[in-house]
Amino acid sequence: MQMPLTSFQTQANPAPPGRRFGLEAKAWQLKRWLIVASIVVSALFLVATIAVVFTLRAKVMEENKLQQRRLALVLAEQLDRSFQSIELVQQAIAADITRMPVARDADFKARLGTQPIHDSLRAHTIGLPHISGLTIRNADGELINSSFGWPIPDDVLSPNPAAFFRANPNATSTLGEPLLNPETRKLSFFISRRLSFPDKRLAGYVNGTMDLDYFEDYFASVTPAEHASIALFRDDGTLLVRFPREPELIGKTFPAVEQNFTTPSIEFRRDSAIDGRDKLIAIRRLEHYPVRVVVTSTVVEALALWRRTTQYIVLAAATVLTLVALLAFFGVRRFTKVINSSNAQFTTAINNMSKGLVILDRNARYIVSNDGYVRMYGLPAQLAHPGCDLRETLAFRIATGTFKGDPDVYLRQVRDLMATGRRDEYTMQTDDGRLIHVVNEPIPGGGYLSTHDDITASRQREESFKLLFENNPIAMWVYDQDTLRFLAVNDAAVSQYGFARNDFVGRPITEIRPPEDRSRFLDFVETIPVTDYGERIWRHQRADNSVFEVRVYSHALSYEGKNARIVAAIDVTAQREAEKRIAYIAHHDKLTDLPNRSSFDEHFTAVIAAAAGQHSRIAVMCLDLDGFKQINDLNGHSTGDQVLRAIAERLQATAEEAFLARVGGDEFTLIGTDNADRSQSQRLAERLIAAVQEDFFLDGQRFRVGLSIGIAVYPDHGTDTKTLLGNADLALYRAKAKKRGTAQYFNSEMDVRVRERRAMQEELRGALQAGEISLHYQPQVAMRPEASRQVIGYEALARWTSKKYGNVSPDIFMPLAEESELIADIGEWILRDACREARSWREPKTVAVNISPRQFQQIDLPNLVQMVLLDTGLPASRLELEITEGVLIEDFARAVSVLRRLKALGVEIALDDFGTGYSSLSYLHAFTFDRIKIDRKFVMDLDTSRHSQAIVRAVIGLGQSLNVPVLAEGVETEAQFALLAREGCHAAQGYLTGRPQPPSELFSETRSIDTRARKEA
Repeated sequence: MQMPLTSFQTQANPAPPGRRFGLEAKAWQLKRWLIVASIVVSALFLVATIAVVFTLRAKVMEENKLQQRRLALVLAEQLDRSFQSIELVQQAIAADITRMPVARDADFKARLGTQPIHDSLRAHTIGLPHISGLTIRNADGELINSSFGWPIPDDVLSPNPAAFFRANPNATSTLGEPLLNPETRKLSFFISRRLSFPDKRLAGYVNGTMDLDYFEDYFASVTPAEHASIALFRDDGTLLVRFPREPELIGKTFPAVEQNFTTPSIEFRRDSAIDGRDKLIAIRRLEHYPVRVVVTSTVVEALALWRRTTQYIVLAAATVLTLVALLAFFGVRRFTKVINSSNAQFTTAINNMSKGLVILDRNARYIVSNDGYVRMYGLPAQLAHPGCDLRETLAFRIATGTFKGDPDVYLRQVRDLMATGRRDEYTMQTDDGRLIHVVNEPIPGGGYLSTHDDITASRQREESFKLLFENNPIAMWVYDQDTLRFLAVNDAAVSQYGFARNDFVGRPITEIRPPEDRSRFLDFVETIPVTDYGERIWRHQRADNSVFEVRVYSHALSYEGKNARIVAAIDVTAQREAEKRIAYIAHHDKLTDLPNRSSFDEHFTAVIAAAAGQHSRIAVMCLDLDGFKQINDLNGHSTGDQVLRAIAERLQATAEEAFLARVGGDEFTLIGTDNADRSQSQRLAERLIAAVQEDFFLDGQRFRVGLSIGIAVYPDHGTDTKTLLGNADLALYRAKAKKRGTAQYFNSEMDVRVRERRAMQEELRGALQAGEISLHYQPQVAMRPEASRQVIGYEALARWTSKKYGNVSPDIFMPLAEESELIADIGEWILRDACREARSWREPKTVAVNISPRQFQQIDLPNLVQMVLLDTGLPASRLELEITEGVLIEDFARAVSVLRRLKALGVEIALDDFGTGYSSLSYLHAFTFDRIKIDRKFVMDLDTSRHSQAIVRAVIGLGQSLNVPVLAEGVETEAQFALLAREGCHAAQGYLTGRPQPPSELFSETRSIDTRARKEA
């Protein structure tokens, strides 16, 4: 907006901008300083470039010296060890000779000039490529033996160091000069070692030969540059080895080199005594030998990289200086245009400010005043034009109620401010209730700038905002959107984040976020809308670095004149954790932490869909534990849970990438990939079975569990989840029925057989409650003449009369009971009913009850037997428990322990089906049985088979030797009975002596047996 014209500023004589604002003079000063600064920067850059070039040269030289020093050190240590290895060989040979009975020259030659000594010398050189040969000479220098060949070749190179050792009687070894080896046609040098008789007289020498080619090849492999060299000198300056090769120089002495051998290690720069080049030289003496390693490299090669680098640096420096000159030129020109444009825009800008602006000179007269200042105080135009005295304005404002105080006092304060350069800031209230914020800023050179801001409305908004902000229970803050720093925080934020308020304000807002989330948050800030409705969940971080989740709502606003944003952060950590935990619990088994059936169903559906699209094969496995119920019954569910967790861990580790879930008490399912020949699923099943079969040790106890697996393969055995799971379950049923601890694949025939068995198994499950299972009793009779065929007891045999299947053989329904875990209930019922029935007999006969291996494993049998005996009142001596060898096979140590506990109760133990197992004799040795029962298959053809007769005779003889009674089962003919009686069998059982009968017919059958026995007698 154009300022009003006054008597001091007219159309014909406007106020010159340069005088009003001083912009042109300042622009010229800035341009001049810009040019000077460009020249100074260029000069400093040039000096720095030169310094860098020469510093780099010195550093390159030092680096090359250091590399040569290290190489010389490494070579010296390596060569010292190589020489020492020769001396170690020589010492070993000398030690061997010392142990020989060699006291005279004749003995020396006779004993050391043999082929075994030659073989020993050759053996010492094996594995030492730097040793080309070993020779032995006597004190007269005569060659006694050599490793070069046998018989000893005539042209063996072996120096005679006799003169040296006679001149130096205390010396033990010497390093010889290079010689041409006639054997290898190569230059070689030698290390000779003195050999002495027991009386310390010189006996001879052992020489170690080293070809120079070995060292030349080694030096060639480590030489760092084309014109570099590595050489070996003796301390007297004699050249032994050098690379690059100089054959004509080998063996020559170089006094110019020797004069540098004053210290063990030295580095210097000098012209080479061999090729005359300017070189960096590093010398290192071997620790144990008068030999030095000399490593050299030419200065030209050392500085090659420096020269190339210098060219790049000079080129870069020239480019930079050119750019600086161009930038200075275009910068000055651009700066001039900007200043001219700014000068034109300044007047328009200040007249469009929302604040009132006043610039006074040192005499408190107006230089500039904008329209905002005039409107704010309602000033007449003539009181605010350039040149007007501030005193006149103050008088008008006093009259209108916009200024309070003494104008003279105020003017003195203004002059004091200008004189001291202090800044003044205050807020005043006018008579009409407005709040005006005033800032007085001194101007260098005199005068000051004053801004006046009507903050009435903003102060009212701030007061309302503070009331809502400070007392809000939700964590809130305001931050500057330009600097991203906190401007204000409420008490709830201080409490929630743990920062003190003073530490909070001014802190970057990124610091309440984990470091890994800050980049993503800054990207979000770039595109944040005016209002953020909290659609995202963010992670925040407290002062103690703990992380929690918040839902953030925000809105852009102006705060204290700044582009700000107010934020409310609601802590949703507990809510989110609860949601996650609920989701996790819903999909995982609480005990094993494996996926549960719900999770399995979801995953299975997804896997089948993916397999259909990819035409891949999937194996579905149903896993069921064998023997786990016994652990629960014997040790309690707490122990069972521990074992189940351990099993789950093993299965998970073995399954690797396959998906494993627990779907029942001891049932698991698994989904994994398979190949066309099913070998992948077969191997996995074998690994799973092997993993579970290993013993578990918990709290000092050992537990053994088995695993049976049924497998169905997509798409061979079904294309939907229900069919595949059902077929895998049928395969599992077949595995448990056929042989536990195995894996079975589904087939179509299995489906029919398994369904039939399952149907019968379901019928059996209700047979006890329906009263369909009963006991029949078969008599056992004595065979000794004095008590011929007298009934001594009865065996209880289970019978099932099904409404659906009729009479079912025990050979069919008892295995079904074992498969379905019903054997525990049925076995307990049989034991209890047999004891109850026996207690009612008039005569105190024994009753024999069969105990199956599954029943033996599943329950605490001794406690059960004791409880049944107490409940029925049957004496323990009248109860005989029959077990098969299968009871002992599963866990022999535990089985023997259980049998001993049963024996302690007073019951008798019979070994049933003897001879049909694997290690019957070992069982008889481990436990004393009360009876041995010969299996019926050995009795049925006893009268026709010599083999059966021999087996029966052996078993009876074994029983007699052990003083254990023997009972034969399946006796059906008089011939069989007679033969068994002759062999000394104690008792018999079979159709000949009585068929199994129900209790109601039992004693009538017994009376008929007794009558028949008396007639025969």
